[in-house]
Amino acid sequence: HRSPWRFAYVMRHILVSTTLRHMKWNLAFVVLWSMAVVLHNMAVGPARAIVAPEMQFSVASAFIALQLVFRTQFAYDRIVIARDRFGSMIHHTRSLVRITTHFLPRAQDARTRQLCAAFAWAALAQLR
Repeated sequence: HRSPWRFAYVMRHILVSTTLRHMKWNLAFVVLWSMAVVLHNMAVGPARAIVAPEMQFSVASAFIALQLVFRTQFAYDRIVIARDRFGSMIHHTRSLVRITTHFLPRAQDARTRQLCAAFAWAALAQLR
């Protein structure tokens, strides 16, 4: 996450976001309304300026903030679930190694230990 190109990557994929896709017309309206008010005020001057009501902006900003909070919370929940599942997978792999120690011949036991260790490392590398 320390890449200097991270911002460019995020901005290039921002239109793919499901959150923004669901809110695109509401956000477009608010942005276009704001731009129209600013452009009108710049054209006519302060004497005949329009004062835009702030209600829709405060509601929109609260809605966007809640969307981002929920999105962040869901991402954190997915990380926690993945950690738990990976931990249980490692636990079951270690149990398998312990069982093979008692029930398999020594040659097969060594090979099974190597395969279990390789599986754990491969699964860890796959998660990154």
